[in-house]
Formats: sequence, C-alpha cells, structure tokens
Amino acid sequence: MHWLTSLLICAGFFAAYDFFMKVTGDKVHPSYGALLAGVGSVAVMLPLVLFYKASGTIFIQERTGWIYPVIAGMCIALGGVFYLITFSKGIDLSLGMPVQTAAVVIFTALAGTFILGEVITVQRFVGIAFAILGIVLIVKSN
Repeated sequence: MHWLTSLLICAGFFAAYDFFMKVTGDKVHPSYGALLAGVGSVAVMLPLVLFYKASGTIFIQERTGWIYPVIAGMCIALGGVFYLITFSKGIDLSLGMPVQTAAVVIFTALAGTFILGEVITVQRFVGIAFAILGIVLIVKSN
C-alpha cells in the first residue's frame, strides 16, 4: 500500500474520531469519554494483537520498544479529555477540528525540527505558514 493511501485511510478514521468526540462532548464527563474511547481502542486492537501473536509475530524488537507507544497512548488519552472539554463548551466541529489539526501540524513540525533534527524546507515552511494563517482565518470567522 502506498504511504498516501494509508495516510488518507488514517485521516478518515481520525475524522470519524473527531466527529464522535464532538457529538459526545456534552453527554459525558470528559475523563469518562476519553476512557470510553480507550475501551473502544482496546476492543478493536486486542483481537488483532491476539491474531498476530498466534501467527508468531514478534511485537517488541528492543527492551524499550514498549515505552514510546505507552507515552503516545497517554498523550491520546489526555488529548481526548481536552478535546471533550473543548466540545462541551459548544464549539462547532467545523471550527474546533481545523484549529486543532493545524496546531498539530505546527507542533509536530517543531518537534521534528528541534527534537528529531529534521530539515524544514522552504516549501514545508510555507505550508506551515499557511496552517498558521488558516488558524487565524478560522478563528476570526467565528
């Protein structure tokens, strides 16, 4: 599968996540909603992991291979809580999600540059600048 195909499928699932978190925003406490999202994740992943384990898949290549996914899961859980807090305030999905997504672009570009040593080309820099401009335009339109 080409990387763009898998990325677009990923984007579809994250868009569905955004939608369902938005409609959940005022129906449950944010911590409970994030917990339930985690339960949904386990419900999908546990059978898949058991299938791969039965087929002999080796999951951890190094002793520390488990730590980054655990930290990532903690970030998703905390992000989910704040996502639900945001949407419990009545923010439109068409406002909250684009601002959050553009902020993710900016934060990950900074982390890639300053932590991982990735190079930001002029074209990428212009794209990030457009993301910032997009946030300003979206917020000002509210």
